[in-house]
Amino acid sequence: GAILLIEPLSGFEKFLRNVYIYIMIVGIIAIIFSLFLVKRLSGMIIRPVLDMKDNAQAMAAGDYSHRLQVHGDDEIAELGNALNSLGKDLGDYIAKMERTEKIRRDFVANVSHELRTPLTNIYGYSELMTRVPVSEDDRLRYLHYIMRESKRLNRMSDELFSMTVLRADEPETADVDCAGLIEAAVQTLRAKAGAKGVALLPEASVCHVRGSWSLLESLIVNFTENAIRACGAGGTVRISFRAEDGAAVLRVADDGRGMSAEELAHIAEPFYRVDKARSRAEGGCGLGLALCSRIVRIHGAQLHFDSAPGQGTTVTVRFPRETSAEKNSGDFTTP
Repeated sequence: GAILLIEPLSGFEKFLRNVYIYIMIVGIIAIIFSLFLVKRLSGMIIRPVLDMKDNAQAMAAGDYSHRLQVHGDDEIAELGNALNSLGKDLGDYIAKMERTEKIRRDFVANVSHELRTPLTNIYGYSELMTRVPVSEDDRLRYLHYIMRESKRLNRMSDELFSMTVLRADEPETADVDCAGLIEAAVQTLRAKAGAKGVALLPEASVCHVRGSWSLLESLIVNFTENAIRACGAGGTVRISFRAEDGAAVLRVADDGRGMSAEELAHIAEPFYRVDKARSRAEGGCGLGLALCSRIVRIHGAQLHFDSAPGQGTTVTVRFPRETSAEKNSGDFTTP
């Protein structure tokens, strides 16, 4: 026997149509989502590359301040870090070159100015003496001006030459007695200090340092001479060279007019003078501390200024232990 079942297909066909519609909708959604995901992923991959391109173009245009936002530790992140490092190094190098160029321009301008002033004075007084009848007193006064300006030119020439020599060559070094250095410097400046009414108080421990006697003596003389200029009549300048923790430490302290923080920031620059009028009147040309700074660097030492207006100035030079002799001790003596 057989059983025959008859069912209309209209319901099944409707079901299939619904399935097809659902599959189509899901497919369209999947395609849209896939496109969105691909776009997002490609953006995540391509955006860092585009940022690197923009950063490289900015560096090519001279802007080294832009930095990339780096995430992760893959090859792209390493490339971004490398570009950031390159930008920083290039920016530091360009800034250093600009500072060097500014210093060079300022140095040339200062040299020109410093040379022009005494040369103008010498020429003016010489021309006046040759064209206009002058009395004997005026003639001697003019000659005194000419000699003073000539002396300043000669001193400037010597200091410029010294700066050139110090940059070109390394001096010969030996075991130097610190107490002997202070004694030599005091003997050099005792008359000048006495004429201004300034007392020099030398203090030295039994210590030695490895260095150049002539350069170290010039260092102490320059610091002491500046201290004498800063003091008025009745002032005091203390010069000490002591052994501290096995290293030699030089200090020159005065109770003069002192300096502000802004002046201290520029004190070692060539041709910089705290009191320009007074420095010119006393024969200074603003190169002494620049030379001192160079001498300190040659000896591997550290230079520090401590000063305040009306409270005097203390200059400290701390020599490294390796340049100080093993015989250094803390026994204090006063020569």
